[in-house]
Amino acid sequence: MTAQRIEKKRLTPFNMGDSVTVGSFSVTSFKTSHDSAGSCGYFIENGDKRIFLMTDTGVIPDVAYAYAKNSRLKFIESNYDDEMLKYGPYSPALKKRVAGDYGHLSNTSAIEFAKKTSRRGDHVFFVHISENNNDYALIDELIKRNLESGIFSRPLKRGESYEGFLDEE
Repeated sequence: MTAQRIEKKRLTPFNMGDSVTVGSFSVTSFKTSHDSAGSCGYFIENGDKRIFLMTDTGVIPDVAYAYAKNSRLKFIESNYDDEMLKYGPYSPALKKRVAGDYGHLSNTSAIEFAKKTSRRGDHVFFVHISENNNDYALIDELIKRNLESGIFSRPLKRGESYEGFLDEE
């Protein structure tokens, strides 16, 4: 990985919860529950278009519900399957960390969150998927069983980028 060379004058420090304007975009951070300093999610607005991004959280913060409900495009962590984590190769301490309040979201938690915050026409992508404790087919099955028809949703594979556009309303 190469270091990014960004001119210092282009950096804009901000506090958690602040909104920062970048061109026509407004980016608002919100604190997530993870065991790393400064862990946060983002709510991004450009006119009437809104994007929600949340990874690295063991608990879904209250503010995330409002941001997600107001976004037609969502990227939500779906890090692990409960059974795969339970019977997988991680040490007991690491399993406890991953599934804990300062760890990551399970598939079940991610799908329930998407179900509560999404409506027909929304695009929901599940991201930050563990290579050791998850399976894309499991997430697909949960989507089919739990999310209503008309919500476009699927797991994004590692390295895959989102290149879609939301239809005008």
